[in-house]
Amino acid sequence: MKKKLFYQFTFPLLVSAIVLTGCNQDTTDEVDGHQVDPPASDSNTTNPEGKGDSNASAPSPGPAGEYTIKEVMQQGFKADGNLKDLILDGTATAEQRAKFVSYMENLAKYKVRKGAQEDFEKRVAPLITAAKGTDLAALKEAVNCKSCHTPHKIYPPKKQ
Repeated sequence: MKKKLFYQFTFPLLVSAIVLTGCNQDTTDEVDGHQVDPPASDSNTTNPEGKGDSNASAPSPGPAGEYTIKEVMQQGFKADGNLKDLILDGTATAEQRAKFVSYMENLAKYKVRKGAQEDFEKRVAPLITAAKGTDLAALKEAVNCKSCHTPHKIYPPKKQ
């Protein structure tokens, strides 16, 4: 009888304690073997005054423009009826084309947290040129998600 009580009450408590102790661990993000500290504030906001920065000279990740990365990716490339598909189908209005160009120019302003900034800018430049032009084949070739995501996207993405 005592054994049964032990298993009914004590064992679940021990398991709970072990699980809760394991949940108390700190986690860190690593990119290319180097620790990446999360920004002091939300990654979708800017800090023009530099308040709270311990190292004001280091560029902080995040937007330099009016759109978030998530908004650019969703509305520009991924959502149903995204701007890229509308342009490639030939059904985009002039306003939608202008919005896509604006998204691409905004994308070029971001500071990457993974990989070289020069490489990122080199990959975004053809997107901007193709978005501004009328050559749909050039745009289709320039939109290669994996070519940018492989060297520059941190997996899994941060929740925003």
